[in-house]
Amino acid sequence: MPEIAKPLAIICFVWVFAVWIYPYPACYLTGYLVTDCLMRWNLLLWVTSLLPLLVLFFTWVISIIRRKDWRCTTGAILGLAVLAALEQVLPCPPVDEIADLEMYGLRDRMMHDATPDDLRNFAHDIDRQIPDLDLGFGHLTDLTPYQAAVLSKLRVKYPFLYWRSNLGPTIDETDGVVNMEWGNDEHGHWGVRISAHGGKIADPTQQASDFEQPTKILRVGNDIFFYIED
Repeated sequence: MPEIAKPLAIICFVWVFAVWIYPYPACYLTGYLVTDCLMRWNLLLWVTSLLPLLVLFFTWVISIIRRKDWRCTTGAILGLAVLAALEQVLPCPPVDEIADLEMYGLRDRMMHDATPDDLRNFAHDIDRQIPDLDLGFGHLTDLTPYQAAVLSKLRVKYPFLYWRSNLGPTIDETDGVVNMEWGNDEHGHWGVRISAHGGKIADPTQQASDFEQPTKILRVGNDIFFYIED
């Protein structure tokens, strides 16, 4: 045990620390990577965080008794104690604000890989070529042969249609507004809406809409906004 006390203390500290700060980076990366797999591990991570805590405690006790690597294990224990104290003192944003990070993550990823004009051109292509599109999670087999052929060409032109394990988002159009969405019913949805004709999209959180109602929106223009749904 003394020989592995130092690496064990470091591993346990990193593991528990990652679990404690989990909602912040995980929610952002969930939106950025357009995958909900990180959210699925939430409960498991919290449950398994008990094991490294116990391992760290016993490692610390043994290192104190044998007087070897006790500084490292004690530092890990004290570090977690400081984190626990800070967690109680520092204000924690509401749950819905933590979830908003998915929306910001998607916005940053989209604006890194594309431009607002790319999104406008994409919406125009959908409206002009396949206005009746109703695509669920990128499954081309659900489309007509013509729709599948058109979308296959658009995937080459717009790489964001190929995100998420080579599948893609749910895409549909209503009244000249193209909606592109990721997520699921269990963990919520996040996406982007683009006007196919360049007009301003009214704030859907303030009025009725044929789409699902977003909880919050984040505009990058009058004709484009990102959103999050609970």
